[in-house]
Amino acid sequence: MTEQVVETERRIAVLLPAPLVKKVAEITNINPADEKFADYIANVLREALASREVAQPEEMDPSESEEIRARLKKIGYL
Repeated sequence: MTEQVVETERRIAVLLPAPLVKKVAEITNINPADEKFADYIANVLREALASREVAQPEEMDPSESEEIRARLKKIGYL
């Protein structure tokens, strides 16, 4: 994991299903009562959100779309 939790971040409690907590604890060998467990969960969520942001391209306005189509047509792709 490349990001580290900033110690000054305000934290809030999030309730997770007990079987999920148990599974994560087994896989990571981190006790759920340990602060490292919360850090691990936060980092997993950050990575999941970052990958989702990358996977969803930004919307482009119609003029940008037309410009790209014109360029592709000019070079023979359309």
